[in-house]
Amino acid sequence: MKYLIDANTFITPYRGYAPMDVAVTLWDKFKDMSDNGTIVLLDRVQQELFINSDALHQWVGANFNVASIETFQNNQQAVAKYATISRWAASQNRSQKALEKFLRPDAADIFLVSYAATDPNNYTVVSFEVSNHNGSSEFKLPDVCNQFGVKCIPFQDMFRELNETY
Repeated sequence: MKYLIDANTFITPYRGYAPMDVAVTLWDKFKDMSDNGTIVLLDRVQQELFINSDALHQWVGANFNVASIETFQNNQQAVAKYATISRWAASQNRSQKALEKFLRPDAADIFLVSYAATDPNNYTVVSFEVSNHNGSSEFKLPDVCNQFGVKCIPFQDMFRELNETY
């Protein structure tokens, strides 16, 4: 199993409860998991993480194993799934604003689902995003993953599945 990491899996701890200078073992664990190929970044997620020139950008650039960065455009099955998911999203009863936000080329969610949907037995998406239980019109990553047979879990559950601690 490979875990496809959403940008917020790094951003949320980095900006909140687990800054790099305090939660050193968490960031070391992320590096180890990258080095052994357990966690992978989609190139679109890496782009999101590189928007800001901050310590997180520097950490990903210096510590994330290049072999653990997957390129969306190189996977023709993912490109085909992207088209299918785009059509599905357009057919949903959502606002135009929600559709445009979901389909933005600089946002990684649709790319994560498309990539993972090519082999849902081998990929799990990891994100802090939660299901849309409040009735908003936004597309939420766990809901879209579920629609296309992709498992989506928070990062704590990834650690539990792997019997890892930090």
